[in-house]
Amino acid sequence: MNGGNFFVGVDPSATSTGVAIVEIADNFKPVLRASTCIKATTSTGICRSAEIGHLVAEYIATVQGTIDVAPIIAIEGYSYGSKFQLPLLVEVGTLIRYRFHSSGWEAWVVPPTCLKKFVTGKGNTKGKGPLMIAAYKAWGFDLSQDDECDAACLAMMAAAHSGTWKMTAQYQREAVGLMRRI
Repeated sequence: MNGGNFFVGVDPSATSTGVAIVEIADNFKPVLRASTCIKATTSTGICRSAEIGHLVAEYIATVQGTIDVAPIIAIEGYSYGSKFQLPLLVEVGTLIRYRFHSSGWEAWVVPPTCLKKFVTGKGNTKGKGPLMIAAYKAWGFDLSQDDECDAACLAMMAAAHSGTWKMTAQYQREAVGLMRRI
């Protein structure tokens, strides 16, 4: 992989963090270059969160080494409705964001409803199925894991935010307008 424009999406989770790398090729067509679900081997506490942060940064750095450009990253923000999981999600998310910052990578936070709105046109879409179907129809992303699908869609938001991929709908422009820099 060399040349082109590369974008990373990260869907943080305490159990399965999705990471995807999308290239916007010369014909402006998105190409999914890599995706994975990262799972910690450490079972609890700060060690688990630190491991997830390390593995995410290591995965991105490995891919970055093959493309020789710094990626632009979009990471999903916290879901404040997850009241029992929120402290753990904040811990994981903070350590991932710290890794991005210390690596000098440009990263943007996407509110959870904005991701759904960007892909489906509705921020209150229920479940993961509609998002996976819309991502397949829009960009040909055929992914079986919803965490990877979310990450690939987040990468598309990073591409749209940078101006590399042209948005086709007003709802996409509205969703991208709510992204904020880490």
